[in-house]
Amino acid sequence: MKKVNELGIGAFRPDGVSFGSHKSGLTTGPRSDADSNFSRSQQRLAYSKEDLVFEDDEEEILENRVHRNGKFCLLETLYNLNEDPKDDYRRMANKINRQAEKRLNNIDDLESLDDMIDEMSAGGVPGVGAPMGYTSKGKPETPSQRKKRQKFNREKSYPLGESLNSNGMNLIMEGWREFLSTITAGNIDHRKRKEVEYTSSLSDVALYVEKKRGGKEYSFYLYKPVGFNGATPVIDNINLPEMVGFVTVNKLSSNEKPCIPMTYDVSFSAVAKKFQRKGMGSLLYDIASTVLKQEEDAGITSDHGAGTSTSARRVWDKIEKSLNYIKKTTPDGNDTFDYSGTATPFDDQDDCVTGSSPPASDHSHQIIIGINEKVESMRRLNSKYIQSAVRITDRKMNKLLKASASDTFWEVY
Repeated sequence: MKKVNELGIGAFRPDGVSFGSHKSGLTTGPRSDADSNFSRSQQRLAYSKEDLVFEDDEEEILENRVHRNGKFCLLETLYNLNEDPKDDYRRMANKINRQAEKRLNNIDDLESLDDMIDEMSAGGVPGVGAPMGYTSKGKPETPSQRKKRQKFNREKSYPLGESLNSNGMNLIMEGWREFLSTITAGNIDHRKRKEVEYTSSLSDVALYVEKKRGGKEYSFYLYKPVGFNGATPVIDNINLPEMVGFVTVNKLSSNEKPCIPMTYDVSFSAVAKKFQRKGMGSLLYDIASTVLKQEEDAGITSDHGAGTSTSARRVWDKIEKSLNYIKKTTPDGNDTFDYSGTATPFDDQDDCVTGSSPPASDHSHQIIIGINEKVESMRRLNSKYIQSAVRITDRKMNKLLKASASDTFWEVY
């Protein structure tokens, strides 16, 4: 049998308590239990919250990291994260918003609050809880006793008493929102659309331009925030941007079929129903024409693959008659597409392709006087909205607008 001192001094003395021949003066000696000096010093360490990595943060980092030449770029990733001193408050606020949204969605499954309050009882004896519907003596309540208890619970047992009605609760919630807005410098709106009706107009519309495949495809999204919190646009994971309309164009010209180069055809376009008949369709086509002329010296034409809808044909009719659009021509002076190759056999620059349905336009239309100032103004609004948005980066905004555009297209068509 091993001797006690072979096990280490203090092995049987947790928490430094001395027994028998062991003396408290030996506590500085080596110990083998969890209360050694080293263990105690480690237990007193305070770990910073910054050492903790939350699941939401991990997802955001993975979503924003930049991969280039087989490596992840730290500086570009940090730039995409765009963290600032308010991020802790924003993270906390979004967590509150997510939890609140879950509770709002499940509110129909909850019991009536009045019934829950009416059935609460402590039996009138400190530290003793009587069964529901029974007195402190364990006897069933009479109807008269039950009414008295319910009245007491409603009017006197809660510190606020009758002041906790709908108006009182609204004041409490409004004060809480003002506090959160103050500590976040007004950059975060903590109210839901179900609680507050935000307002914005078409003068607040922003333009998001997406250029893909080396300039072979462009997408133009018009959107606006649901409203403003003071001067700050309200855009977050609950108050998503509202899609006004979009247009996507693809490069039609190729080496085999030049289609009066350079020409792009409109493959997808839609305007949300609530914004139709307000000139948004024509504005989208003018925006696309302006950007394509500036960046590609190109014109636009109707869809030469799947055909054109009735509403889009009306827009092309306006463009055909507009004095602000010209029909591009080949060096030989031809301005009409040749689908068979026989209409102008000696001019291959107007040779073009078409789908099963006849296109709405057989010309490449180029805008004469573009709306450059308006385009730049709406693109600046887009940058402002993304910068003010809560936990929404440029990449995430792109995903949100794509999803919203898809929903809008299928809703309209």
